[in-house]
Amino acid sequence: MKKFIILVVILILYKPVYSRDFTIGVDTWAPFIFAQTKDYKGISIDYIKELTKRMNVNLVIKKVPWARSLKMLEYGQLDAVINMVETKERKKYITFTSPNYIQLNIRFYIRKNSKVSIENYEDLYRYQVGIVRGSAYYYPFDTDNKINKYSITTEKQLLLMLAKKRFEVIIGTDPQVEYEMNEQGYSSLIKKAPYDPKHKTFIRVGISKKSPYIKELDVINKYTKEIVKEGLIEKYKNKYIKCKK
Repeated sequence: MKKFIILVVILILYKPVYSRDFTIGVDTWAPFIFAQTKDYKGISIDYIKELTKRMNVNLVIKKVPWARSLKMLEYGQLDAVINMVETKERKKYITFTSPNYIQLNIRFYIRKNSKVSIENYEDLYRYQVGIVRGSAYYYPFDTDNKINKYSITTEKQLLLMLAKKRFEVIIGTDPQVEYEMNEQGYSSLIKKAPYDPKHKTFIRVGISKKSPYIKELDVINKYTKEIVKEGLIEKYKNKYIKCKK
């Protein structure tokens, strides 16, 4: 009887021990990543936890600024980064998973009481546009040097500078920007510009070509497809997005 009780206690306390680490870099990008503390959470964090569980590997999370994480991928100092958009330049040192696990809409944002008018793409040439350093949005915006762009570290900073009239226009993704607007109390000050690029951004995992996990891309893609098909991404969205308007 005593041996049986000990066995039950062991089974209750048992946690799987994984022999391999899967190291990713993250920075706060609510509601997809909350990285203010080491209690990492968010839509994409829940996804990567489920993915690495199915891969039978130990997830190691490092808090790294976005632009630096790209360099770390290039040099093989990280296995992967989540919330990535595929670009021609990045494909030189990153392999992207397929299918994507989230789709976002690109939108421009202006102050509600401003005289700024963004009715079409050409209107962007008249203003300074705030962007996040190292981010990819859509073609031709990303490569259009005629647009006066100014880089900032995070979307949260972009919204603050727009609200304080430091920028006239910023670019971002829906629903990420809307989430930050609600959380920071900017919904009464900021709105979407009428111009809609009608461009969807496909969010994937980017794996360093120097990572050993590049050889397991098919397995990672298989599990990602399963996670999406099982409706887990929608479950994660509902968990973190409280349907604020």
